[in-house]
Amino acid sequence: MSDTDLDIIHAVDYEMLKAVTEIFDKHNLEYFLLAGTLLGAVRHGGFIPWDDDADIGIPRKSYDVFLEKYTKELPDRYKVQHFKTDSSAKYYVTRILDTNVEVREVRDDAEDTAKTYASIDLFPIDGTPNNKLVRKVFIWRIMFLRMLASISQSNNIDMLRKRNPIEKIMVKIAKTIPFDKLLNRNKIFMRIDKLLKRNPVRGSKYVGALMGAYREKELFPGECINGLKKVRFEDTFFSAPDNTDLYLKWLYGDYMKIPNQSEIKRKKHFEIIKKNKTEI
Repeated sequence: MSDTDLDIIHAVDYEMLKAVTEIFDKHNLEYFLLAGTLLGAVRHGGFIPWDDDADIGIPRKSYDVFLEKYTKELPDRYKVQHFKTDSSAKYYVTRILDTNVEVREVRDDAEDTAKTYASIDLFPIDGTPNNKLVRKVFIWRIMFLRMLASISQSNNIDMLRKRNPIEKIMVKIAKTIPFDKLLNRNKIFMRIDKLLKRNPVRGSKYVGALMGAYREKELFPGECINGLKKVRFEDTFFSAPDNTDLYLKWLYGDYMKIPNQSEIKRKKHFEIIKKNKTEI
């Protein structure tokens, strides 16, 4: 991706962040910058220079209220992609797309590289069982259903992602058997949705977005978000976990350390195909 393309994606994502969070602030809904977006705010004062996406974490109650009541308040150019309202949605999480900027999603050597649009991701934040054994069983159930959802759309599987031996075997099987004709992705997402909603955020020792890219690693101590605060991201202040340091250490360890070139290269998610410059 050229620096010009990256600058454009940053600008487009930034406008989407502001548009979405203004609605959340207007209706007193909770949200916070998540993962690399929060890391960018703390370490770089905005976007991580080589990263080309933006993520928001939303406690489940606020997430559902936003989807049910307030998405119509977004500018007309934005499209909400959610599996309950869009059968073409590939992911469980919600995406807000800017339909003025066409991009190709880079999935390493995945076969499905059809066009989409510049987007930001909205992740529902859910609780998990406090009992350690029960939590492990709960996570296993989610991961099993997630695997079924993945093999139901085998052309979209990222073949270069690090996986354990069992996952590698399942991926190979998925590539040879037409599971997309045997499994209904949306029905699987509905089962996952029902399971995730069982455990409230408040009172859970560990919370997070199990349907995020890093699965169980997306969980973090619930005490990180007992409260929220404002952090500067580019030229705007957004909500962030009150215990930002604990959150970032939990996810990244020494989060102020700059990654190596190999890790930086893996952060490429999109390539711009077409943009309407007059609308950006």
